[in-house]
Amino acid sequence: MKSIQIVEDTLPLAWERAVLECWNNGDSFQTEYDKSRDPNSRDVTALIHIKRPSIEPRIHKCMPGGLDDLEKYRAEVLYGVHDHWINPKAGKWEYTYHDRLFNYSYMECDKNLRAEGKFFNQIEGCLKLLKKCGYTRRAVASTWQPWHDLGIADPACLQYF
Repeated sequence: MKSIQIVEDTLPLAWERAVLECWNNGDSFQTEYDKSRDPNSRDVTALIHIKRPSIEPRIHKCMPGGLDDLEKYRAEVLYGVHDHWINPKAGKWEYTYHDRLFNYSYMECDKNLRAEGKFFNQIEGCLKLLKKCGYTRRAVASTWQPWHDLGIADPACLQYF
C-alpha cells in the first residue's frame, strides 16, 4: 500500500488534502464489502502532521454529514448516548466507541489460570499519563478486541488513537 505524508497548518486543510491524495494516489482495489457494480475503494497509509491544530476553523465546511451529524457522533463517543443500543443477540449494535474507550473489557487470568472479566477506562488512563508527561507516546487508546471483532460483520474502523 502506498504511503503519503501530509503537513498542513490546520485540521480542515489536512483533511481535504488527505482525501484528495488518497483519491488521486491511493491504491485501488475491491474490498470484501463491495458489490460487483461498486467502484474500487482507494486507500493509503497516511502520516498527517498539523502544525496549528487548535486554531479555527477546526472543521472543514464540506465535512460529510454536516454539523448535525458531527454533534450526534460527538455525543455517542464522549457521552455514550447510544450505548443502550448494544445488544447483538437482538440484532442491534455489537459495540460503541464510547463503551470501548471508557469501559474496555478484557480478560485477565489469575495465578490459578481462571479467566475473569475486567473493565478499564482508557481515556482516564491516557489523561493521567498526559498530565504526568504531556509528550508521552504511551497515551494510546484502542477500540479493537480481536477475540470479538474478527468474527463480526461491522468491526471498528477507528481502531486506536
